[in-house]
Amino acid sequence: MMKAGTSKQPKYIPVHEIRRQIPIEQISSIIAFHAITGCDSVSQLSGHTKKTAWRVFQLNHSNLSQLGKGNLTEDISKSAEKFICHLYGVPEAQTCDEARVKLFCRGRPQESLPPTSDAAQFHIMRSHYQASVWINAHTPCPILPEVTDMGWERKDGHLSPKLTSLPPIPKACSEIIACGCSKDCLSKLCSCRKMHLPCIETCKCHVHGDECRNTVSDDI
Repeated sequence: MMKAGTSKQPKYIPVHEIRRQIPIEQISSIIAFHAITGCDSVSQLSGHTKKTAWRVFQLNHSNLSQLGKGNLTEDISKSAEKFICHLYGVPEAQTCDEARVKLFCRGRPQESLPPTSDAAQFHIMRSHYQASVWINAHTPCPILPEVTDMGWERKDGHLSPKLTSLPPIPKACSEIIACGCSKDCLSKLCSCRKMHLPCIETCKCHVHGDECRNTVSDDI
C-alpha cells in the first residue's frame, strides 16, 4: 500500500492500482530505473530527481530493459549509458563523455554535467548489481557476481563505491581559456585575444551563434 493525500486525511492507494497505471512495456525496466536513478545503495545522478528522471524513463525505458538481468554485457552497459545521456538532455550523444563535451560547449557549468564515461561505468555496475538482487529476491540462493567486481571496493573492512579509475583532471584542462564575448571578439577585452589564442568551442562567442572574428592578431 502507498499513502497519499494530506496528513489530516490520509488515503492509501493499493499497489496493484498503481501497477495498472503503468504501461506494460515499462514494467520490466522499472526496477532498473529505481536502481540507476538512486536508491539506498546507489547514488543519485547529480541534478536529477526521481520525478524528472521518470519523464525521461517513460520515453526511453527500453534503454534499461536488460539492466539487472544476467551478466552485465557491453551492450547492456552502453544502453544504460545512453539512458544517462537522455537524462541530461543530450539524446544525440552515445556516451557520457560526448554529452559532457556538448554541454560544456553550450556553456553549462561543470556541476551540471553528467559523469564521465569512466565514472558512469562504475555507476552502471552498481545499478546492475542492485537491480539483480531485487529481481532475484524470490530465489533462496541467487547467483550474483562478486560485489567488488561491480563498482565497489573494500576499504578497512567496509565496502565503498569506486567512483573512477582515472587520475584527477589534468592541469592543462584547468587552465583552458575561453572568452565570454557576446559579439565578434574584436574587442581588446576578449580574453582569448589578450593571450594571442584562437577562440574555441567553449567560448561564449560560439554559444551566441555570432561569427567569431578573432584572428589572433599580434598587434593588440
